[in-house]
Amino acid sequence: MALQKIKGQNFRVFVNSDAVNEAVNCSIQITGNMEDNSTKDTESDYTSEQMVSKSWQVQVDNYDATAATIKALLTRFNAGTAVSVGFDQTETTAGSQNRTAANADFARSGQALLTDLSIQANNRSTISISTTYQGTGALS
Repeated sequence: MALQKIKGQNFRVFVNSDAVNEAVNCSIQITGNMEDNSTKDTESDYTSEQMVSKSWQVQVDNYDATAATIKALLTRFNAGTAVSVGFDQTETTAGSQNRTAANADFARSGQALLTDLSIQANNRSTISISTTYQGTGALS
């Protein structure tokens, strides 16, 4: 059986169970913070490390720059409350605009805070919005 690769258009970020509209790019970062746990008893010349904490963040760029979207994002940022954020593969059914979650084996979600909101508005160009969500707990 051949491996089936996922196309970027079918790897989507979801916020409160809805795919981010008009997304053009997304990035998921999952980090394990390591700490040296070697002691005077350690015989190897190599460091011995253990994971002491984990973190994750999701960044997505989109062209959904309506007044309602910008207002909603500013409200979300100012509220400082966590929302459900995740990622999943999408199904390419007719009329779905690649927004229907496929519940893939790798799909994950968790609670996250909107920590960065950037709006790029160049003259005579489509406005782009970049958002970064920082996880506040487990990504499950």
